[in-house]
Amino acid sequence: MTVKKSGAWELRRGKRIYRAADFDQLLSWVRENRVSSSDSFRKAGTDQWLSVLSREEFAAILNPDNQWTVSMRSGVFRTPEFEVLVKWAREARITEDAVVEGPRTPPGGVKASALPALAPYLREVPAGKIVSVKIRVDGNVYKAGSTDIVRSWIKESRIPVDAEISMDGKTWEPVSMCGLFDLEDWPQAAYGAVEEEELPDMPAEDIFEKHDEPVSEPSYERLQNTVKNAEETPSGKAEPEPAPEPSEPPVDDIQSFTVVTAESEIMVESAAELKKLLKRRQIYSYDVIRHPSIKLEGMSVGEYLEIRQSGKKKFFLLLLIPAAAAIFAALEYAQVVDAVTWL
Repeated sequence: MTVKKSGAWELRRGKRIYRAADFDQLLSWVRENRVSSSDSFRKAGTDQWLSVLSREEFAAILNPDNQWTVSMRSGVFRTPEFEVLVKWAREARITEDAVVEGPRTPPGGVKASALPALAPYLREVPAGKIVSVKIRVDGNVYKAGSTDIVRSWIKESRIPVDAEISMDGKTWEPVSMCGLFDLEDWPQAAYGAVEEEELPDMPAEDIFEKHDEPVSEPSYERLQNTVKNAEETPSGKAEPEPAPEPSEPPVDDIQSFTVVTAESEIMVESAAELKKLLKRRQIYSYDVIRHPSIKLEGMSVGEYLEIRQSGKKKFFLLLLIPAAAAIFAALEYAQVVDAVTWL
């Protein structure tokens, strides 16, 4: 089948349509395993959709018999070209326990350490549990392996802004809101001109601390003095009372947060600093945070900031209730005083 290759092309997967700038880009999608055998394609501006298997070069790449498979502790990965395996090895993405199977290997494959093109670049198998980063796009899950790979995919426009990420394979959150990446990491065409909302710094007070002292309310004597001052003041307005001197907590009472990352523990003085470290990607939303006021073990930084923000709103609401009651009482008392004066 002869098809004119110049101009834009479109790929259809289910109800979603993706546009490639030219045929070479569409072909690169097939080589990168971003196209499945059930997808269809067409020249942009035409009506007829063609199965990707109807094109010989696509069918050859998608044929399982032509695929190279590398199996290791972190997962199973496939590519239609052996050169891609060499590239992965040079990027330290293949470990010493890997087994490679492909068109030129015996059934069951061979150890990657036995292949001269891969052996010099294999890295050691990491000890402990392996964190495999996964990306979900349009319901399809892809194994990225690390956040650095995700970042490279973002810069290559391979991950949309509304994609989801999982660090454990169970919980998912938007890639653009997980705290690991900024909108600036995507090419501007992916999201358009977006003005980032400037968020205020978190207050330094700890919402997990129990307040032993009740909120002060105006007493009867204070209301009486207020009315008396209003009568004595020429302007008819009560003079404002001097504000009390702010009392700073003792230095011994201030305790830092401890953020436990995969490599070390970081001491953080305030919630505002937590947000700055998240912005700089020095800590991540899934890192564990510790503080004497946090009773729940294993709480993540993201959970803490979310609870803190909701607690802040409730705290201000609790302050408004007694303040409103005090104003109502003052107005009611003022009416009584006016009535007595008139009599």
